[in-house]
Amino acid sequence: MSGLGPAWLVDALAAVMLATAGYSVARLLASWRWRRPVHYDINVAHTVMGVAMAGMLIAALHTLPTGVWEGVFGVLGVWFLGRIVLLVVRRPDLVNDLDARHHLGHYVAHGAMSAAMLYMFLAIAPAVAGAPTVMGGMTAPHGAAALGLPLVF
Repeated sequence: MSGLGPAWLVDALAAVMLATAGYSVARLLASWRWRRPVHYDINVAHTVMGVAMAGMLIAALHTLPTGVWEGVFGVLGVWFLGRIVLLVVRRPDLVNDLDARHHLGHYVAHGAMSAAMLYMFLAIAPAVAGAPTVMGGMTAPHGAAALGLPLVF
């Protein structure tokens, strides 16, 4: 049993994360192959989130250094924030524009997810040698002031 719960449960969650990443890659490839529109940025975000979360759950799946993941999710967060700003500026009548509200909802949700992922990587303490999972070494950064932040996400 790992610090996160039964090993089978952690493995199952990591498998779900990798399946989500694989599905998103398949969507990107299918849209390219059949020349159909797809939210490229959202599918890329799902792909990197799935791979990163699997690596947080199982140390053997940890693909990139924590600092690189922080950069990836920082860039994604800024990207989605920029998409929100552009959408609001270009379509100021969001109340009556169903398509714009649909896109706005996607961008806000994925911006929040990117911020949550960034927070998780910032919260990871150096992994203890021999720890079965990367998340087993998580602590609250910057003292008690950051303890309530996970509840916001």
